[in-house]
Amino acid sequence: MLSQVHEVRKFFYSHFFLAGLRQAIGMFIPAVLLGLLFQRFDIGIIATFGAACTAIIDQPGGSARRSRRNEMLWGSILACLTYTLTGLAAPHTSLLFVLVISLTFLFSMFSVFGKRGALISAACSFLMILSMHAPLPPLTVLAQGGITLLGGLFYLAYSDVLSKVFWYREERQTLADSLFATAQYVQARADLYNDKIPLDDCYRNLIRLQSTMIDKHQATRNQVIRNMPKNQLALENPLRIRIWNTFINMVDLLDILVATHSDYVVIRQKLAGSDIMLFMHDTLAKLSMELERSALAFARGRSIEPRYSVKAELRAIDYELQQYKANHLDEQDGETYTLLLQLSRRLKNTHQCVQDIFTNINAGPNTAPMAAVRRPRYLSQFLSRNETRLGLLTSNLTLKSPTFRYAIRVSIAAFCAMSLAYFILPEAFVSHAYWILMTCLLIMKPGYAITKQRNRWRLIGTLIGCFVTVALIKLNFTLGVYFGIMFFCMVLANGLLLLHYTASTMFISIFVLLAFHFLREGQMLLIGERALDTLIGSVIAYACSYILPVWERQVLPGLAKVSAQATKNYLDSCLAYLERIYQDYPTPEAQQAAIEEGRLAVRLNRNTLHIAFSNYAEAFYRMMIEPRSQQQLLPEFNHLMVQNHILASQIAACTATLAGLENMPPNVALCLKKTQLLLEGNTEALQDFPTPDYIERPMSQAIKQMLDSAEALRAALDQVSGKSVAHFNPHTV
Repeated sequence: MLSQVHEVRKFFYSHFFLAGLRQAIGMFIPAVLLGLLFQRFDIGIIATFGAACTAIIDQPGGSARRSRRNEMLWGSILACLTYTLTGLAAPHTSLLFVLVISLTFLFSMFSVFGKRGALISAACSFLMILSMHAPLPPLTVLAQGGITLLGGLFYLAYSDVLSKVFWYREERQTLADSLFATAQYVQARADLYNDKIPLDDCYRNLIRLQSTMIDKHQATRNQVIRNMPKNQLALENPLRIRIWNTFINMVDLLDILVATHSDYVVIRQKLAGSDIMLFMHDTLAKLSMELERSALAFARGRSIEPRYSVKAELRAIDYELQQYKANHLDEQDGETYTLLLQLSRRLKNTHQCVQDIFTNINAGPNTAPMAAVRRPRYLSQFLSRNETRLGLLTSNLTLKSPTFRYAIRVSIAAFCAMSLAYFILPEAFVSHAYWILMTCLLIMKPGYAITKQRNRWRLIGTLIGCFVTVALIKLNFTLGVYFGIMFFCMVLANGLLLLHYTASTMFISIFVLLAFHFLREGQMLLIGERALDTLIGSVIAYACSYILPVWERQVLPGLAKVSAQATKNYLDSCLAYLERIYQDYPTPEAQQAAIEEGRLAVRLNRNTLHIAFSNYAEAFYRMMIEPRSQQQLLPEFNHLMVQNHILASQIAACTATLAGLENMPPNVALCLKKTQLLLEGNTEALQDFPTPDYIERPMSQAIKQMLDSAEALRAALDQVSGKSVAHFNPHTV
């Protein structure tokens, strides 16, 4: 119960709720102003449609304000044209069929432009469906098209003003969302020290949460860096410094958590049930809870007092290490003892980062920046980018493209929905075509797994919404109460859209059904009709999801190769970085510049590796939702995912250790070269490549695990490479 209350509090202080509130107010203002001031509710509703279209595009994320403004502007213009064309074609059934199916195909292809393209597609599809509901005279259609454009432009101006006023709250809550994801990842790390939980289950959960955390961190990076002002006075704003310092702390914490790995198999075998395992688990568990509290306080804009101290656990770990040394563990099993020392240092570094975050959240107005509050040129290389060139659209017009296949599926679903309503079902169902079509378009997504999930979620959400609406109507509230309920439902529907699709669908269903009830007062049958329309649309969407599907088993081998190549590039950059450290330079300044350049290359390649690995992990988890007949080589893909994760972490750990040496030990260099060859798949060079019998301490255990992971990764890649590989497009998978 307490955890549920905590989740509700997190939502109401999140940027998702803030965005939902902003969208709902912006959508309601045209209808309220035009209705109350000029008694023109009819015009106000049309303007609200245009505002709602722009609000769909105005979703929280990592876009710069200027980019989001441009997206909303062009989305409003395109949606206005769509509304006008569809409205003019509405009286002519044949023309309407051709236009709707053509536009559906075009808008579905917008997915190649990434998430923002998909939002513009949804906005245009929304107005297309609304304008086909009832045929109108051409002049009326043109007038309404202009009103929708004005409504969209009004929302654009309204949103832009609010973004400038509430910039600190938006960035603070986006950053808090990343901290929540980091806290969950820290708890998953703690479970690695709990030998009662199977290690494979721990890894699966860890990798899933790491993928989520990396996505959240990337969104925060985009938000904080892209919206960095150029004005020096604005950069010195205490609120900006507070955001920047917390952001730097979070990045440091990410480096400690993700860029390290230990042999937990060995730890569990040799230290199962020991006190030091318990202390390490409790340390991370408490840090997770403290990070969660700090994130919530940051989202609320409040300071907090520390609650979960780990000083006792850290002292207990130090005491246990002293006892192990007194019992000569450092002599009898030096590798295990060295591993425990590394874990102890890592826990202390993690604790320090969490403490720094806590301190910055409670910082006063005179806080000094941890680093220069500016946007260095190199930081732009860490930002995600979506291309919007026309060539990206035309190059995907092939059956090898998942987006093209998706567009064909959606077009066929639109044809089936309209044919069913216009020609097969009784004539009374013609007025239902728009709802059936809307259900199909909202449910269908490029991947089968996501379509299947959304189908179930939308059906459940709509049915619950219908029952709740009937109950609300039976209660006979006043009109003002119903209006308040509708506004509340719109806020929650928008806010929960990216978090809980079932709940979002339930609230939007209540909003729409209450609106229909007051427009056609007394027609309770309308609620049942909408439920039936949703069921019909769900069946059509489910059936069409089997048309030209792209199963994840077809995509996974390609994603695995991309991830392995990213791992190799990361290893190459680490070795180049170490060479720069070991080299002699004429001046200390030249040495520092060379090392910084190498460190930047390492971070860039590590960021690319995280993205590639997240894409692979997400595709793997989607495959587990698909039909069992399509879940081929499941153990191999899972093993490949785990070994790639271990290998990347060991590369980071070994690089950190080697950076502290004067030169690289010869046998370690041989092992790193062999790891490179394994990642390349260079079988000829591997045949005669020597494997050293001895590896210098203290790296013997880490290097051995790195080689084992590289060999296991290569074997798994060779095993799955024979399977068919679909065209891989990072914008659509």
